[in-house]
Amino acid sequence: MISDTNAASCYEGLLYNRFKSQRVVISINRIIYSDIFYVVIAALCAFAFTFSQELLVYTIYVIAIILILLVGKRIDRFLMVIPFFYIAPSVIHNPAVFEDSIFLNNGCLIYLGVLASVPIVLICVVTVRTLTDRRKEKPSLCAGYIMIGVAYICSGLLSNGASLKNLVFSLVEFISISALYFVGYYVIDDKTDNKGTFAKIGVSIGLVLCIEVLNIYLFSSVFDRGYLNRGNIYTGWGIHNNLGNMLCFCIPSAFYMMCIAKWKIGWLVYACTLMLAVVLTTSRGSILTGMIILVLSLIVTITMIKQPQTGRRIGCTVCTIVIATLISFVYFWTRYDFVKLTVEKIFRAGLFNDSGRFAAWEKGIDQFVRYPLFGKGFYECSAYLYGEGVADLLPARWHNTIIQLLASCGIVGLVVYLFHRLQTIRLLFKKKTPENCFIALSILAILLGSFTDNHFFNIGPGIVYGMFLAFAETNVSGTDDQ
Repeated sequence: MISDTNAASCYEGLLYNRFKSQRVVISINRIIYSDIFYVVIAALCAFAFTFSQELLVYTIYVIAIILILLVGKRIDRFLMVIPFFYIAPSVIHNPAVFEDSIFLNNGCLIYLGVLASVPIVLICVVTVRTLTDRRKEKPSLCAGYIMIGVAYICSGLLSNGASLKNLVFSLVEFISISALYFVGYYVIDDKTDNKGTFAKIGVSIGLVLCIEVLNIYLFSSVFDRGYLNRGNIYTGWGIHNNLGNMLCFCIPSAFYMMCIAKWKIGWLVYACTLMLAVVLTTSRGSILTGMIILVLSLIVTITMIKQPQTGRRIGCTVCTIVIATLISFVYFWTRYDFVKLTVEKIFRAGLFNDSGRFAAWEKGIDQFVRYPLFGKGFYECSAYLYGEGVADLLPARWHNTIIQLLASCGIVGLVVYLFHRLQTIRLLFKKKTPENCFIALSILAILLGSFTDNHFFNIGPGIVYGMFLAFAETNVSGTDDQ
């Protein structure tokens, strides 16, 4: 349903006032501002991934964004479409694996560039209009973000790591974590009810990711010589580690929906389904992160519900799920050899095997020691190199946030990052709303996973990171303490 609240003109589409009485515009807004829109966007993304129809779906997404920005009653709804661009690429179009990927085709890249140009221009126009009309206060994270941007741009300064390529990647990194934060801050109407929007986005992303995991197991060669080969668990946008961490990010959203919805047990089952999908990625870091986030989310949920009977039902359901999981594991262990072989392979390799990370981190620290002030840039990692072609665009990284900052941006990068982190903690706990608690848990999932991987420095997690902080910012300014 469309809110009856009359939002200020700066939150409306550029042509909304001119055409708002037209039947087609009324119908468009009825769809856009209903929960059906989340389902449609998620379904299109799953379709793109399953049938390798990324270009078709991207075109539909762009049309939807343009309609929102032109005739939408509230323009902030376009934000929820953005993450699905990132997770839509199919397995066969992974540019790091297949040389005939459409994302390595010059014609396709030109089309995508032209396709993206129109909504980007419109987004800039509506953001500037909102900024000038409403004159909101400066975002609370502005200083930290600007300092991070400067540190990224200065990465590799005073070394041979400073180059045009490094500068471009630095800007991409900064834009990925900051663009939707600043845009969201100025276009999200904090006078209307946006409390559950972040969770609906997280739930929708999680649903698509579960479908992608299922698709991989059904149609990709994940079983090799009798056991599961996690090297074959990948999408068009990332490997099993990336898939696992994004799933972890979505778990708190399911628990938030459990807090506000009547169908609480159903949302608990969905949260456990997300955790099962994390396990199926076989990403050890993601499994550990997911368990931590799941337990913390459950504790926060039970604390917030404050209904003894409901709490007992949730507790009984959790126990049932745990027992059923254990029984299922024992059953599959005794009946199917591939389960036993896979688990044994993991333990033979070492459950906590660093997979070369310790050696890589030593090299990263050594690089910092040689270039302590600004590091040596983002293209100087000697470990975890990608295949030819992709490595020219996407540099290998150090699989740890602290090491990455020190090696690439020096002590300057680490200091400004810590300042930014303190600002985000202050923002998320400024008002202890349920929304901010679960947003904090989602961000914690990215940060925990980034102790052993690149997630904070990947574009997809960066996009949702900035977007969720924007919702936290507007939630602080637009809600009372709860």
